[in-house]
Amino acid sequence: MRDVPAHIRRYARAMRRSMTPEERRIWHDFLSCSPYHFRRQYPVGGYIADFYSHCLRLVIEIDGGQHFEQDGWTYDMKRTAYMQARQLRVLRFTNAQVRKDFLSVCEGIRRAIQDIAEVGVIRSADESGRML
Repeated sequence: MRDVPAHIRRYARAMRRSMTPEERRIWHDFLSCSPYHFRRQYPVGGYIADFYSHCLRLVIEIDGGQHFEQDGWTYDMKRTAYMQARQLRVLRFTNAQVRKDFLSVCEGIRRAIQDIAEVGVIRSADESGRML
């Protein structure tokens, strides 16, 4: 993380302390107990991923209302393209999906993890701490 600008690191730290209720639910009730070591509000280049697993090369985004405004949507597309260009898979869910159909969101994440495992692109544990 030493290549990440200090202001991005500070912002990510602040975001970890002020997660939305939907992000907290995904974290506490699902991802925190995953064997694939997810990180919360993790810097990826100049962006911050809501959840990131280095060994899976998987980013999970939980989108609030600001993501559906034109500026938010444009920013998200640019950010997703940046991450995909680095061979990261990006999953997006809305806050409403997490609130109304939590189990389906978890199942979508499980299926993505299973797909990644079947392809065999899971990185070894010794690589999992490196920054992109």
